[in-house]
Amino acid sequence: MDCSGQCDVVSPRCEMATCREEGPYGVTVTEESELPYIFRTPFHPGVDPACGELCDGPVETAYGTGVKVLIDDVPGTVLKATVGAPWRINTTDYMFSDYCIDSATPFECSLAWIGGYIAFVVVTDDPNAPARNVKIERVPAPGSCP
Repeated sequence: MDCSGQCDVVSPRCEMATCREEGPYGVTVTEESELPYIFRTPFHPGVDPACGELCDGPVETAYGTGVKVLIDDVPGTVLKATVGAPWRINTTDYMFSDYCIDSATPFECSLAWIGGYIAFVVVTDDPNAPARNVKIERVPAPGSCP
């Protein structure tokens, strides 16, 4: 999924992946064969007012995007998502995704156990953030960052 606007075609799924209460709507990895999954963040994304409506904290989220992963548990493995700054990764296994930035929002890398609902949400407080690739892959447990 390319949301950067730097290639010929922006994926129509990009709009469905932005800040919304129900999380990345319609952007889902459902098969093991789709891993590693790579998506590209927008280039100079600007400010999405929906992110501000969802988050009220000391750091304002300018833009957020994400992907849900619904893959059955693979014993002995975890999912690892990586991205470059100024983008950050939030990981949640709840029905509502977290597009808010706080001190606990890690840069670069996040790990999650496979199985059930997992959302990797990539956020930035920089409206002029460069485009970055986000890579989601299966790695041996317990995994490590970066």
